[in-house]
Amino acid sequence: MWSAGGDLIDPKNCRTADGFLNAPQAVAALKTVQGRAEAGLVDPDEDDRAFDEGRSGVAFHRAFARILLDRAPADTELDRAARAVDKDLADHQHYPPTGR
Repeated sequence: MWSAGGDLIDPKNCRTADGFLNAPQAVAALKTVQGRAEAGLVDPDEDDRAFDEGRSGVAFHRAFARILLDRAPADTELDRAARAVDKDLADHQHYPPTGR
């Protein structure tokens, strides 16, 4: 994403993803990843061990995502996303907090 000139959120105040996650550079980067996944070039990491076992050269662990979401200002898009993730974790219990 960043290598393509895109960003996930407004880096100045972390209050919105609009205009950043949907910017042309970000969309192009995500379409590249999507194309690679559709071509079978992305390990789905269903056991959360792809990076550790050498099946993937890149890892975006849930723990890192959690740190990003925890920094979201209250009552913003990211804060709502963090609460949705927390609810999903509580409801399904399929992601341990450390990603392991």
